[in-house]
Amino acid sequence: MTVILNFFLLTKEVNGTPLPSNLFLISKKLGQYLAFLHSCGVYHADLHPENILIQPDNDFCLIDVQEVYLLPWMPRWLRVYNLGKIFFHLRLSMDSRHWVKRFIEGYNRESITTVTVSDLFKAVDRHQQRHYRSIAKRCCKNSTEFVIVKSSGVRGFKRREFNWGAHELKKALIKGKTIKPARILALKSICIKIHRKKFFHQDRCLASWKMSGVLEIRNIQVPRSLAYFVIEGDSYFLSEYLNGSVLLNDYLSSLTNWQQKRRVLWPGYNQT
Repeated sequence: MTVILNFFLLTKEVNGTPLPSNLFLISKKLGQYLAFLHSCGVYHADLHPENILIQPDNDFCLIDVQEVYLLPWMPRWLRVYNLGKIFFHLRLSMDSRHWVKRFIEGYNRESITTVTVSDLFKAVDRHQQRHYRSIAKRCCKNSTEFVIVKSSGVRGFKRREFNWGAHELKKALIKGKTIKPARILALKSICIKIHRKKFFHQDRCLASWKMSGVLEIRNIQVPRSLAYFVIEGDSYFLSEYLNGSVLLNDYLSSLTNWQQKRRVLWPGYNQT
């Protein structure tokens, strides 16, 4: 018999609203509030705007406290890192400095630790890099988007909506169009990169699978990765095939007008 246990936490209802999109008016008060939390040794590991409510009396209320830690002392680097967490979720830009300065003024007024705007932006950048690393690793784990492949004769990773397996891949290896002999094939909208396993050589297909994800989350346009398979010791990287595209060098070589070629290489070129 399977016993399912459900756990519930009942708290007093907070009649509050989330932080407004325009934080300029409350930025100084928000800084004072977070300085107060840090002075009490409160470290919220999941500190983001949705976890702070503004009550009708304009006081702040902290929610989702399951990731709160009470520390006897918070070093300066940890305070700055924690502040960077909430501002990372706010997607800070250089244009945000006009109200971030007010936030820093409020924080430093209530804190024994002085924090600068530069410190805050550096902390935001650290959270951004950590976010990139976390998302990039998801292509090698079971998640909402990717799945680990472990079946008879094949292992690897693929997108959940991609329905190819060993059978479909072997058919594509026979019917596919050769792009580079023994290295790259194409079948309809799918491109297949092949890496023959050798000792002391990096698996280039696995590297392509991982790096495609890294570039994708940075909004750098690359062919969409579909799967990474290992079959009988050989590895395969499957991605979107950009049919009809040409190499940049071939395109430039086709341009005979030097002014046209210059406009391609230098978009700001003015003929006059």
